[in-house]
Amino acid sequence: MTMAMAIALATALLGLQGLRAALITLVLIWGLDGR
Repeated sequence: MTMAMAIALATALLGLQGLRAALITLVLIWGLDGR
């Protein structure tokens, strides 16, 4: 299973809260990686 599929599955299961959490996580990862 690819990363996109995993995210899509998690989003489908958790709904908007899952999507919001995923976006926040990605932003935090990108922010830390940017430094």
